[in-house]
Amino acid sequence: MPVKPLKILYAIQATGNGHIARAIELYPYLKKYGQIDFFLSGSNASLSPEIPIKYRSNGLSLFYRNNGKLNYFKIIFQSNPIQILKHAKKLPIHEYDLVINDFEFITYLSCKINKKPFIHLGHQASFFSAKTPRPKKGNFLANWILKNYCKSNWNVGFHFRSYEPWVFPPIIKKELWNFKYEHNSDSPTQSVASKSNYDSSYEVFDTYSQNKIQTLGNQQRKITVYLPQYSSEEIRRFFYGIHNVQFQIFHSSVSKNYVEGDITWKPIDNESFAQSMIQSDGIICGAGFETPAEALFLNKELLVIPITGQYEQYCNAESLKEMGVTVVDRLDFNFYDAFNRWLKSPRNKEQKPNFLPTNQIIDSIFNEFILPQLN
Repeated sequence: MPVKPLKILYAIQATGNGHIARAIELYPYLKKYGQIDFFLSGSNASLSPEIPIKYRSNGLSLFYRNNGKLNYFKIIFQSNPIQILKHAKKLPIHEYDLVINDFEFITYLSCKINKKPFIHLGHQASFFSAKTPRPKKGNFLANWILKNYCKSNWNVGFHFRSYEPWVFPPIIKKELWNFKYEHNSDSPTQSVASKSNYDSSYEVFDTYSQNKIQTLGNQQRKITVYLPQYSSEEIRRFFYGIHNVQFQIFHSSVSKNYVEGDITWKPIDNESFAQSMIQSDGIICGAGFETPAEALFLNKELLVIPITGQYEQYCNAESLKEMGVTVVDRLDFNFYDAFNRWLKSPRNKEQKPNFLPTNQIIDSIFNEFILPQLN
């Protein structure tokens, strides 16, 4: 614990919900170390930020075509380099003892202009290790952007595996931890007390999940779907009419729950999505980081579809393949066969990710990687 509380600026990239969801979970534990001001940059996130945002900017945002591909023309057209530079110069970076940056460009630029060191904390920081998986077919430009968009000499990452001492397990929502304890008869502190290579509590989920699947018989499977890169029309085209499966589909275009055949359409909401995942038999999502990590934590069957053209998701897909997760390239007419194979063939769950409670992760990060640098 520092002698005096730190004044901390935490910059979040809002090109998706994952960065915001992580910040929401980290916020109560970061307050132990000082006062936190948040800077939110980007306009893609549909999740309500339940944290005090002091600074905002449209920054750089991602846009998608209906078929799930990145719309590079709109990304470039909507960006405003002059405005971004103005925001970077205006940001009072010098007022803070510590700057935490979760892959956000304006804060990175402000720190560079003011020669202010910052800690790059997040999933993208893990890619500064050569050990994190990449696709066999390399992409020099995408890899260069991933390493230079928020470049720092001070990196702490999150990933599915601890590829380096400074790469930690994913941050898991409090609601999901609580669910874990309800289904674990052993003391929860025993299974998460240390950063070991084996988490015995995972077996509880394996037994629970397998028993649930075995008792399904001809009952409808419950599948949670979150594919923000696709329009609702494109998702409907491929999911409507699939028999014996009940889908709960979360989408930013939905303002309230409504039912359409075997599909329940739902608006984006942190708590509702967590409950849907808990109650589901399987999860279909992009190859991002937070949602696949939570699916693995809950020991759910998992199928991921990387965003076309997003290199980071291709990298995540490689890591997930190593754990037996089904990866489908895109939503097309081959999807039905892949979906049916996925339903009938549960993944091999021998390789078990190690998860830690958020407070333990934050304390380790500060005591091992932040405070020694500040003292």
